[in-house]
Amino acid sequence: MDDMRLPPQNLDAERSVLGCQLMLPEIIDDVAEVMLASDLYSDVHQEIQRAIEFVHQNGGAVDVLTVADRLERKQKLGEVGGALYLSEILESVPHGHNAVHYATIVAECSRRRKAIDIGHKLIEDAYRTDKDETEIASATVKSAMAFAEIVENTNNRKPRYLHDHVGELIKVLDHGEELSVFWGIEEIDRMINGAAPGNMVVIAGAPSNGKSVLAVQWLMEASRFVPGLLISEEMRAPEIAQRTLMGYVNFHRSDWNQNAQHLRDASTEHFKGRHKIVVAEKCGSIAALERQVSLAVQRDNVKIVAIDYAQLVRGVGDGAEERLANVSHTAKSLASKYGLIVLLVSQLNREILKRENPIPKLSDLRGSGALEADADKVLFIVRPWMLDKDYEPRDEVRIHLAKDRNEGIREDVVVMRINEQRQRLEPVPHEHGDFM
Repeated sequence: MDDMRLPPQNLDAERSVLGCQLMLPEIIDDVAEVMLASDLYSDVHQEIQRAIEFVHQNGGAVDVLTVADRLERKQKLGEVGGALYLSEILESVPHGHNAVHYATIVAECSRRRKAIDIGHKLIEDAYRTDKDETEIASATVKSAMAFAEIVENTNNRKPRYLHDHVGELIKVLDHGEELSVFWGIEEIDRMINGAAPGNMVVIAGAPSNGKSVLAVQWLMEASRFVPGLLISEEMRAPEIAQRTLMGYVNFHRSDWNQNAQHLRDASTEHFKGRHKIVVAEKCGSIAALERQVSLAVQRDNVKIVAIDYAQLVRGVGDGAEERLANVSHTAKSLASKYGLIVLLVSQLNREILKRENPIPKLSDLRGSGALEADADKVLFIVRPWMLDKDYEPRDEVRIHLAKDRNEGIREDVVVMRINEQRQRLEPVPHEHGDFM
């Protein structure tokens, strides 16, 4: 049975907000921060609001006569009830100081109507037999995101002056707060001076050099402070679980079967007090990746996302470089949109293995144009032994900071060791060898 109820509306509030603006034109800009002409339910009221805004924006004095003249020029005056209706609207409000309150009521009703329209569309899609459940689920997520953006854009409609933002920044510093957050590995945090919400950090390396180890470990360290999301295009969930166990149990995995209770106890202790890490495996397409991030933000309030790795995500575009650029742009956009730290793992061009000097450069990023441009920070991870089998110590790992958006091209290096049994990076307990 069809819902015969009228859509959310408040015609009294609509008349009142119009009357307030006719009475006190100086509050028109305040109303514009809260309500658009399209938010009014009545077509007549929309026409009057547009006429008020036109006269005001063109430097005219807003009153019944000037608004009526504008409507007459548009041949709309008769449709809205003539100058008599404008006068009635003006006389219906005792004073104009409640305009923003009335505008807020109008805008809220408008948002509720939009939510109902979205709901009706989803119901129609659910009845259609030519759409599978994956398409319906995708449409549901997109609709929820669209409505959330409507609310967010409404709440942040008013542009702010630069000096206001500078003032807020100084206030943050004055309270001793950090601009960046230090959720990662201590040695790397010190080198890069933390990462800020909205940052995309590219972690790049050749195969088997430890780039995934670094990203996952960073995510695990961050879970002490905030929820996270791991999007794994390479490893399946059982392998991720195994590597996680390796990170915090103190005996070899060949002995796991005989120590199941110890594993349970160690897991309980490890996860105690930590935030959840959501695992999404094999998203495949960039659209599916976007959905997973959106859901994790809304449902789990995640603040940090690791994507392992960029070249395995199917971006949109004609060629491989264009598709990778789409993945890079989308990852950076998600970081900015939701205030996330995004760790984007990337392969390097194989040409680096043929060079005499194996230290990576920004141009070694596969599809480097987009990745280099979008990244706020770029970290290269290198295991010297993987390039020179005579190198000692074999477990040494070097992390190079190649780019910091705030400080330009950088050449800082942190030397660590990789604990193969525990699949994690650790501080160096000995002097490191000579390497280019």
